Amino acid sequence: MILKRLEDLMLADIEALRTNGVPEGRFIDYKLEAVGGRDEDKREFLADVSAFANASGGDIVLGVRDKEGVAEEIVGVEIDNVDKEKLRLGDIIRSGLEPRLSNFDFRWLQMDGKRGVMVVRVPRSWTAPHRVTLRNHLHFYMRNAAGKHPMNVDELRQAFSLSEGLARRVRHFRAGRVEAVISRDLPFALQDGPKAAIHFVPLSEVADPLAIRFDYGTGIMPPLWASGYSYQHTLEGLCTFSAPHPIRTYSLMFRAGAVECVAGIETHDDRGRRVVALRRVEDYVIEGWQNFRKFAAAYEIQPPFFVFATLLEVKDLAPMVSPFGIVGEPTPSRKEVIQLPEVAVGTDQVGERPEVLFRPLFDVAANAFGLPGSLSYDAHGNYRK
Repeated sequence: MILKRLEDLMLADIEALRTNGVPEGRFIDYKLEAVGGRDEDKREFLADVSAFANASGGDIVLGVRDKEGVAEEIVGVEIDNVDKEKLRLGDIIRSGLEPRLSNFDFRWLQMDGKRGVMVVRVPRSWTAPHRVTLRNHLHFYMRNAAGKHPMNVDELRQAFSLSEGLARRVRHFRAGRVEAVISRDLPFALQDGPKAAIHFVPLSEVADPLAIRFDYGTGIMPPLWASGYSYQHTLEGLCTFSAPHPIRTYSLMFRAGAVECVAGIETHDDRGRRVVALRRVEDYVIEGWQNFRKFAAAYEIQPPFFVFATLLEVKDLAPMVSPFGIVGEPTPSRKEVIQLPEVAVGTDQVGERPEVLFRPLFDVAANAFGLPGSLSYDAHGNYRK
């Protein structure tokens, strides 16, 4: 991989590959021509992409003539519509690999006229191994210093084991943090009562942890539903919280990139009884996700992300079902702790509307209280603001 951020990459950097005689290898592959429209061309492209994703990541540089694997001439490729070509290549990648690969990007470096160099950047995938499925090709590839090759049995076994292990570690992180909230193993006093714990966990949290140095002015996540808040450095990272103590809501940002948001969800119905505000849980997830996206962008935290929501101290409490009315008979929770299913978000899903992205989570939260689904959606599936 060219050691430069993709958005900062210039044509001069590609020329430097030729000047310095940089060979193809584990992190870079040269192609003389653009990706063609024949199935054979697409399969070859998918093999290259998957080989990088299944190994350590790398760049495919389209428009470079090589001699025995060493960059010899920057000739460029001719593309009529660059945006359309990026969409075409993205569609090939998304539809031609299994499991679906969502973390990749493109950089077009203009030369003259319609000619330029297209760089396809493929980071290492933490959901590997990916196989080429176009026209039932069904092969796995990996990249090493000698180029790409079909994965052997030992490489496949290791890749599957790593992928499954990372998913387990993400879920273990969530379970450990929920236990910390329940046991009040926190750097501050937390109010009693029903609450939601929402965790935003990049896979890199367990696969390739960051070491963030927090800047108060950069991408800091505020606590949920707080008009004002304070900061506090902690053993885990940086926390924002409502004052005074005991606190009602906080966001704890971990140095490795995960974020924990906890806030109260208790309210009272029109008869003064304690109930759980499920709509507020949904608002928390949506607000937290929007804030987390800004946080991730500020600190260059990459997808995939796992989003978890857990309801705490809710046993024997019924849900608040207004303002949209009741469909089905709500029942009190049988459990003190309700762990809702995870939502995995890849690069191509980050821009999806949160009410669409998280509906499965919202529906299960309603199911836990005897309802057929979230009452925030009308009969046509539209989210009611």
